[in-house]
Amino acid sequence: MRRGRHGRGGYGALRITIMALSADLALKGAARFFLFERNIPFGKTVPFGKNIPLVLGFRLELHLNPGVSFGLTPTWGWAVGLSGLAILLGLTWTSRGGTGRAGYGLALLWAGGLSNALERLFLGSVTDFLHVSLRHLPFVPLSGLYLNLADLWLFLGAVLLLLDLLWHTKGGGDEPPAEVGKP
Repeated sequence: MRRGRHGRGGYGALRITIMALSADLALKGAARFFLFERNIPFGKTVPFGKNIPLVLGFRLELHLNPGVSFGLTPTWGWAVGLSGLAILLGLTWTSRGGTGRAGYGLALLWAGGLSNALERLFLGSVTDFLHVSLRHLPFVPLSGLYLNLADLWLFLGAVLLLLDLLWHTKGGGDEPPAEVGKP
């Protein structure tokens, strides 16, 4: 295995994947436990009763999403999840190494993708717990988006891969160019 700049090899990316995956699954479990209202007065149960307002229009609210990203569609979530993991496997197979922006971007993509895929497989839906209100934006047709930590990992991973692609496209390589004429 090729060793990274700091002598850790490719294990830094694996460590990031495991930590990010664990953090996301822990927060989703906490959301299912604390935001799922079980007993309300008069003996009725409401599946998604708790709504905790935060700042800037954000709120904690449990949403079980059987569909695709951000709670946008209720069907085909499993197909999109499997195709996403297949694309991620291809990206990982063709990547230049396990360190740097690309390696850490892939690590975050794996954490987010695996977390959502595992939830779809074992629970039938993905747990979203952060609601972002979009009602004040007239050009957006949605009232809001439901998010989780895996969505953040997927976004950050894609940004890191894009930055790595732009860096290498501009000729910025991993090492500074050698000066010509110096021994």
